[in-house]
Amino acid sequence: QATISEGTQRLVITDNVPEGMRILSGNLVTRGSGITAAAPVITISADERSITFDFGTVVNAGSTSPLDASDRITLAVSTLVIDGPLQVAGRELTNNAQVVISSPTQPGRPGGTVTDDASATVDLVTSVLALDKSASPAVVDAGDEVTYTLILRHPGESTGPAYNVLVS
Repeated sequence: QATISEGTQRLVITDNVPEGMRILSGNLVTRGSGITAAAPVITISADERSITFDFGTVVNAGSTSPLDASDRITLAVSTLVIDGPLQVAGRELTNNAQVVISSPTQPGRPGGTVTDDASATVDLVTSVLALDKSASPAVVDAGDEVTYTLILRHPGESTGPAYNVLVS
């Protein structure tokens, strides 16, 4: 979420995900009623770890004081945690975002460009499964029937649920 102060300004918001994650998509969720802006140009980097929302020039007519929901832009970014050796239970994945607001005519002058950063962290959980197999009876002759028993379990070190499990 970004709250936009009154006036005319250039707005760019960038969201960066940590190693071990990738960006799937991003979209504009809401634009406050006081803000006039074109739909953002949304660009996902080649490594899929950064997404930029470039709104170009935006205008906030400033109809309310203090700033409220009519002065706010809300974005959504969908990400995927990539399975791999970095993904261990308890690892913290920190997502960092930055907003850059600049004067459309004099971004280099003092106060002409303002940045703000925000982050959010999630704790990674992992699913660990153990498969045990036994035969009964353990000793057989030709013509004897054997029953195999498979037990799939969640050992104590498992910190998350397992989905779409296939035993073959």
